[in-house]
Amino acid sequence: MWIPRPGTISTSRTGIWLPKCRATTFTRTSYHSDVFGSFSWSTNIVGLKKWLIMPPGEELKLNDRLGNPPFSIDEKMLDEHNVRYYTINQRANEAVFVPSGWFHQVWNITDTISVNHNWFNACNISMVWQNLRNNLKAVCKEISDCQQMDNFEAHCQTMLRASFGINYLDFIELLEFIAARRLAEKTAATKFLLFDSYRMNDYHVQYDLECLRQITRTLTEDPTIQRTALQLEGRCQQLLTRLEF
Repeated sequence: MWIPRPGTISTSRTGIWLPKCRATTFTRTSYHSDVFGSFSWSTNIVGLKKWLIMPPGEELKLNDRLGNPPFSIDEKMLDEHNVRYYTINQRANEAVFVPSGWFHQVWNITDTISVNHNWFNACNISMVWQNLRNNLKAVCKEISDCQQMDNFEAHCQTMLRASFGINYLDFIELLEFIAARRLAEKTAATKFLLFDSYRMNDYHVQYDLECLRQITRTLTEDPTIQRTALQLEGRCQQLLTRLEF
């Protein structure tokens, strides 16, 4: 799990979901995939939940002609659109893991208390980057009539942060921080202690560093990073130099 320094974007998010009513209700989430393209898990403490969840790509069958997803789904809609999906009835003391990019909707069948956690790491960082790129494209398209304005790309990055939660600079700062930690971990005589008891082994550190190298190379080849006046390309090149020791 990648956890940044205080004051930067967090790569993990934990929450407790409580129904709004004490009686048996069908309070629910909207139909969605998880923030940034993160992994997530949800553990029921009390109550019963129903999940409808589908593999990546199946959600495209539900989009309207403008590419917008529905707000809510049900089995009838999924069957009518030939969507491949899974139904999960989650009871107390059971946990559900949601991979990156799996769209889903969840209903509280009874009063429910659950603990939910989102995170991303080296295994799905490329998907987070792809989602970030796609959201920037959507922002640029939305305000394309303003392309002649001063600092258009900077405005797009501001809107990207507001709509998606992070922008390119936030993402690069996160990579820089994780790289510094992993490089220090690689040479440290004593490994950092994580979560009170866990220390990363050498294979974990090496895997993270290799993924960081790959994603940073990808960033240096991105046209937006190459042409922006925000000096992002220089930071990516400096990071890549540190990683290619």
